[in-house]
Amino acid sequence: KKGHSKGSQYRNKTYVPDYTLKQLVSVKEGLQHLMSNPKNSLLTNALIEYLKDAEHRISDFEMRQPKNKLEERQEIRVQQSRPMVQYKAPKEKKEIDGSCSMPTRLQRIMCEGICAGSFPGSGSEMLRALISSMTGIKTSKGIPQEDKTKNVYVSYKTHMPKRVGAESNCKLSRAMLLLRNPMHAIPSYCNYGYESSINVRNHQVQATPEYWVSCRDKNFEKWLAVWVYNVEYWVTKYSSNNLLLLTYENITNTNLGPENAMRLAKFLIVGKGVSVHLQDVPCVWKKVVQGKKGHSKGSQYRNKTYVPDYTLKQLVSVKEGLQHLMSNPKNSLLTNALTEYLKDAEHRISNVKM
Repeated sequence: KKGHSKGSQYRNKTYVPDYTLKQLVSVKEGLQHLMSNPKNSLLTNALIEYLKDAEHRISDFEMRQPKNKLEERQEIRVQQSRPMVQYKAPKEKKEIDGSCSMPTRLQRIMCEGICAGSFPGSGSEMLRALISSMTGIKTSKGIPQEDKTKNVYVSYKTHMPKRVGAESNCKLSRAMLLLRNPMHAIPSYCNYGYESSINVRNHQVQATPEYWVSCRDKNFEKWLAVWVYNVEYWVTKYSSNNLLLLTYENITNTNLGPENAMRLAKFLIVGKGVSVHLQDVPCVWKKVVQGKKGHSKGSQYRNKTYVPDYTLKQLVSVKEGLQHLMSNPKNSLLTNALTEYLKDAEHRISNVKM
């Protein structure tokens, strides 16, 4: 009759049950564990709300403590949630536009990072920015330490193997592969070389048509072979549970980008010492990948004055390389990406013949 659920009629509550900080942190970790392996979108939504409640209680708990006690509680919280040797509290997050926040300072924290493999020209720097913005932890271009207690980066960028038959210098147990259509990645790689040759900062100008043709004809066969080998290497070296596949085309797509950023975030938080505010991921993706102008940053960097082309022989080589990879499917997402790249190659071949 009073317009509320029976449960609230049964018991006259005289206090709000509370928890210790250690218990609240355990609740948070349990929820993050469940969210790291999503099975159901409704479940994920519910867990996000529970996680917000836990984080709110933790925040309230800390605010109620005297200063010296607060420092003690923070130390307990760090020890419980992350196997760190040292911890520096992050600076307060700065609001961007009221919808989400970004870290003002990135940290080095002992954590279980991942190898981030890609062929040059595939958007690896954009991906590094997205990863660090979601986690608040720095990424690296270097090699992970053999002593895991010295690994303080959330991801390690690598373009290796750089030749067919070689191995990557990243030996971690989990990895991701950023894939891009080779007919777009190769021109981007040539652009990088052109910018270096004229002492211009990366991602600013497109190579001249003459430079592109020279770079293409000099390197195409070798680079295409390495691109194909890179794909084979990563999908063979890692099981599907330990390898995340992302494509440049999807991560920069207005509709698919937020969804793929969420896949990346959930893959990252499986590692000890890594946390992400999942509710902020779509907004962070928009800030990092699309920027203020509402389109992918890659299209902002270089004003393109022409579309890089290929000879018929080169296009046929691309088609054969893609068909080779598709003949031994390792991953359904990989097959879908390769199918799109193959359609592009066949379309270009048709246009050249016409």
